[in-house]
Amino acid sequence: MNYLLFFLLISLVNCKGCKDQCECPDLLDRLNWPERSDILYTEEAGCFRNITCLTYKWSWVRFNYNETEITRPVNATYWGVAETIDTTKPAEPQKSIVNLFEFFGMICENNDWYITKYPYGFSYVQSNGTGTYVYLMKNNNEELDGKKSKILVWNCMPPSWCECPGLLDKFKGDDNSSVLYTEEDGCVINITCKASYNSTFVGFNFTDSEIPRPADIADNYGAALTVGDQQPNLSDINLFEYFGMICENQEWYITKYPSGVRYGNATGVFVIGSNGEFDGKKTKINYFSCVTPPK
Repeated sequence: MNYLLFFLLISLVNCKGCKDQCECPDLLDRLNWPERSDILYTEEAGCFRNITCLTYKWSWVRFNYNETEITRPVNATYWGVAETIDTTKPAEPQKSIVNLFEFFGMICENNDWYITKYPYGFSYVQSNGTGTYVYLMKNNNEELDGKKSKILVWNCMPPSWCECPGLLDKFKGDDNSSVLYTEEDGCVINITCKASYNSTFVGFNFTDSEIPRPADIADNYGAALTVGDQQPNLSDINLFEYFGMICENQEWYITKYPSGVRYGNATGVFVIGSNGEFDGKKTKINYFSCVTPPK
């Protein structure tokens, strides 16, 4: 009897912390992008992980259809991608910071990693029969959640990362060190300026804009205004928020035009779209001008 109690005690001591162990391999071994050192990843008790990522087109989990409980779409290639955004909509407004592990309901089972949640569904590639491929999105109407998919590889866009170059390079002036400019996580920036009709605006070309080019314009040049010609200068504004600036395909765009757009021809200068009719249309930023508020 004493020997039995002794061996039971030894077994309990040897198994101390068993619940903190995880049978699955290192989840980082399946990281496709970026480098391990560039992401915020921590291992917690058991098989719980924290993977801090930005929801974006480059944060996803890829799986093969022969290793998932999800039905393979007709004519789809052999893999699918669980997305962190709805790829049928503009990516920028959907950005937020999430724990990828919880977001996709990752679990360890039979010495392997699986996802069980698909908040936005999954995307897949389908041949159109002409030798080229189209990218489609299967949205989740709650019929996908709970289905297991073995993790092939995963991507994580770090919250601090931005695909676009520094927006300060677009500043038109002799000294950009005077601009009140700060970069935050992701592609979020603060550019504090004093609103001014002549000195604080965003310059662009109509050929790089979804705004229709005026028929009577003398050239391709336009300017998104921060205040009307006859209006007094407003208080300080964050140019980034004021114009709804976004980063897309490694370029900077504006999407809001609170005071309209200015253009000119031989007869004068004109302002259009001051009623908000252009809001939502993307315009590539050529440069911006900014009057720095007095300190």
